[in-house]
Amino acid sequence: MISTRKKRQPAYLLASFAAIGALVGAVSMAPAHAEPSAGSDAAPAASASPDSEPTAWDVAHSEISASKITVGSADSGWMPDGTYRMFAVTNSVPDARLVEIDVHEQKVINSYVLSGSRGSWGTTIAPDGTVWVASNTQGVLWELPFGAEEPTAHPRPTPDSSFLWEVEVDEGGNVYVGTYEGYADPAVPGRLAKFGTDDEWTVYDGFREDSHYVRAVGVLGDKVYAGTGSVDGQLWEVDPETGDRVEIPLPDAVGECTFVYGVDPVGDKLAVRLQKCTDGTSDVGYFYDPATGEWSDWSIPVYPSAISQPDADGTVYVASSNVINALDPTTGEITPLSGSGTSGSKDVELFVNPANDAKTVISISMRGKVILHDVDAGTYETFTPDGLTGDTGQTARTAIAGPDGNYHVSLRRAGGLGTFDLSTGDWGYEPGLGQAQGMGEHDGKIYIGIYPTAHVMVYDPAQPWSADNPTSLFRLSDEGQDRPFAFTSAGDQVAIGTIAGYGELTGALTFYDPATGERVLHKPFEDRGIGALTYHDGVVYGGTMIYGGGGSTPVHQEGTVFAWDVATETVLWESSPLPGETGIGAITVDDDGRLFAASVGKVVEIDPATGNALQSNTLTDTPSDALSGSWHISDLTWNAVEQALYLSTRTEIVRVSPSTLADITPAPTAGELLRVAEDGTNYWMNGRVVHTGTLPALEPTVVDGVDVVVDEQEGTVTIPEVQGVTFLRDGEVLPAGEYSTPGEWTVVANPDEGYRLDGQRVWSFELVEAEAEVVLNEIMPGGQSMIELYNAGDGSADLSGWALANSNGPAVTYTFGDAVLAPGELLLLEQDESGIHLVGNDEVRLVDPEGALVDSYSWQGVPGAGSFSRCGQGLVPVGVATPGQENACTG
Repeated sequence: MISTRKKRQPAYLLASFAAIGALVGAVSMAPAHAEPSAGSDAAPAASASPDSEPTAWDVAHSEISASKITVGSADSGWMPDGTYRMFAVTNSVPDARLVEIDVHEQKVINSYVLSGSRGSWGTTIAPDGTVWVASNTQGVLWELPFGAEEPTAHPRPTPDSSFLWEVEVDEGGNVYVGTYEGYADPAVPGRLAKFGTDDEWTVYDGFREDSHYVRAVGVLGDKVYAGTGSVDGQLWEVDPETGDRVEIPLPDAVGECTFVYGVDPVGDKLAVRLQKCTDGTSDVGYFYDPATGEWSDWSIPVYPSAISQPDADGTVYVASSNVINALDPTTGEITPLSGSGTSGSKDVELFVNPANDAKTVISISMRGKVILHDVDAGTYETFTPDGLTGDTGQTARTAIAGPDGNYHVSLRRAGGLGTFDLSTGDWGYEPGLGQAQGMGEHDGKIYIGIYPTAHVMVYDPAQPWSADNPTSLFRLSDEGQDRPFAFTSAGDQVAIGTIAGYGELTGALTFYDPATGERVLHKPFEDRGIGALTYHDGVVYGGTMIYGGGGSTPVHQEGTVFAWDVATETVLWESSPLPGETGIGAITVDDDGRLFAASVGKVVEIDPATGNALQSNTLTDTPSDALSGSWHISDLTWNAVEQALYLSTRTEIVRVSPSTLADITPAPTAGELLRVAEDGTNYWMNGRVVHTGTLPALEPTVVDGVDVVVDEQEGTVTIPEVQGVTFLRDGEVLPAGEYSTPGEWTVVANPDEGYRLDGQRVWSFELVEAEAEVVLNEIMPGGQSMIELYNAGDGSADLSGWALANSNGPAVTYTFGDAVLAPGELLLLEQDESGIHLVGNDEVRLVDPEGALVDSYSWQGVPGAGSFSRCGQGLVPVGVATPGQENACTG
């Protein structure tokens, strides 16, 4: 007869309870590897946000008022009517202005709008009184004839010209400019161009492929001189009639220089300004004699290309080291005229003042301060002309929600620091700061990165603004850095990411310790700039871009994300999570260390352990190549109060679901530079107006646990219908119901419906089809032979078609009919049923329907009154037979 008996309770295999990924955002989530409590088959509860409309979103406050004069260029001289005038261009947005200053009345007497131009680096007065202005942004050449009521705009020299730099006029009235071809893609060399008296452009051939800037232009005699950069700057002598040119070697003392930044005729010589030279000098001036081809053996320190024509005794007057000086060009001796400081002088001229017939040196600084030096009397006076407007109109370049609870910004080009106090609704503005590129907070202080020279300063907002607050810390220009965009607090240190200087590609990662004043600079990525940083648990995560300083040519194709171990000072990994994107412009972490990054309009979640992309989404249509020349466009910010991400580009504010990276903004929102205050208030700029927005936190309404019913015996999973929850099997969404197909089940909340999981982000288990394992369990030869089978597996065994056979006494084969052996069950087959008589020298074989051997055992001799029983991994002789019972392995 055949009999079965359950030896142990089987279990349909239920395995791999685990959190398997950060798929939904949650408030107060459990750690990513939390597991359900032992014995529980219930998924975590889901939570829903209150059914209410967003409150106080996109509230416009006041416009920043930034009183800061920025003079981009200037020239002064005698006009055809016998008056002495100064013309200066004030850089402002949306339109720069050309102002005419009566230096005797100390006021602006005319102001002309340069429509579409935002500034100028070159202004000159021609002998006939015509004022010429080389403008930037649109590459327009402006002409203001003497007595004209409005200036005339002449189109750019080439369709790609974005900047016109210095401008000079020859004796025949031809106008010369140098260009930067900023609209060319790929980059092309800058050009020397002539605007003739026939109002037509002549554009000369580029000097060298890597000379992207023709930054300086001077006319002396019948030759034009051009200074180039940004890689291995050169000085060229050009015949304007033929276009023939000759390169003039730079002074031996300086080696190579990044730029020839200024070329100013002084008598029969040229005053040449050199920048970033291999001898360690920068903004240094030398005299060059075209007649002899010789350079002066002395130099002018801290020279901003502002110098007069010679006095009768040969003395020239020059801005150097932020004061006006008398220079003896035969010896190089420099003598300050006075202690009157003048930062960034734009013009220095010598004339006889008709008001007192005194020999006078006039100058104007970049902040609009005019100085009149009476050379003979040794006295001077200063003034800011009445009517010289102070608001540049610039929008913000960078921002921070400060530790003082206020929102701070620094303006494009104009710099300064604006502070918005939400409690009063008022702006404050301090002009005494250069062009900030980035800001970060550490230990209650604001760290500010200034362009140029990668100048890092620290500001304590708890203390009044003063000569010592902010404080200069260091400059990274000696290490080839120019623009400090990225700051993050990294434990006890401040980490700084920078873009290289002109013509260079390799940025830097610098660590500064405020307690010791020590800093360490690393260049972990050749030919990449570092424009984004964040920090979590001993690791700095950063974003690189293929772009370097102005005039450099990228050699890579994609931006990367990297992880830097602060303790070991090593790169843990580097990856390209957004293929095809030229830069990673923003990066942040949430409260649990989930890592997110953005190019400009694309956002990606990244595995912080490996750098692999987990999910990504395109949120705006701004391409990543917009980073070229801008470097920093996007910001990605984590709002811990809302448990939401915010992406801000130059034009849009986007609220982002951290679970799906979907756009969950309440309404289309214009703006840039979103920052989150400690209380969860979002600040951003839209033009020059500050906006705020607050959205309610996800205050959960707890839903009862989701009961997932697992039938261990049948191997089924029953999924209930639960609002706000989605079930998946192997990634496929399943409706409520009963399922028996093996796979991996996952339950997730539906964040776009306002739900989250309470306790875990993802709950999953794996239902695997159990397998049977049928073995020979006991064999008793002799008088009434018996064979016992046992299912040691987790699945039931269908024995239909299986067979048992012996070898001797005589050999018989028994084939099973319909029979199922459940997990843990015994099956006893006696001789009167099987017909198998086992003898003392025999063998038993168990085969499946295909004839494959499943198990076998052979022996010599009969074990008396006992049997061969499975003890451990095999059959062994025992003294007591136990058919249908537990084997007597110890008997």
